[in-house]
Amino acid sequence: MAIHTFVGEAAGDQFGWKSNAVGDLDDDGVLDFVITAPTSDTAGNNTGTIYIYSGATGQELWRATGLAVGGQLGIDAWAAGLINADTTPDVIAGAPQVGTGAAIVFDSTNTLYYDDDTSNTVAAEGYTVIAQVQGDAVLSTDIMVI
Repeated sequence: MAIHTFVGEAAGDQFGWKSNAVGDLDDDGVLDFVITAPTSDTAGNNTGTIYIYSGATGQELWRATGLAVGGQLGIDAWAAGLINADTTPDVIAGAPQVGTGAAIVFDSTNTLYYDDDTSNTVAAEGYTVIAQVQGDAVLSTDIMVI
């Protein structure tokens, strides 16, 4: 029996491309999750959208829409740990077609925290994003963008 069922907004958005747990963003004690639609046309052709849902209720907590036409925000998305050093997990999403590729970090309320769209010569940057909390002295989160 399904606990929650989610449906995309439009045909061709590729809703469900990625889905991952992202931590407890709404502080209700239940893990929340991201579902991506990298070819969503909400803000222009293939801008992409990530959707954050409550694991407890299934309600949409927030969404982020790509800002660049063709950018494909949400080709990958994961929990990013505590990038901005507050107590609520952050979310990282890849947008491989933004400039030379971008990894974008959002805090738990959908505020853009970090956008890495450097002049890297690797055209495919942003296809895969991974965040890993390290057990070092400062409990830092390392990010790898492939």
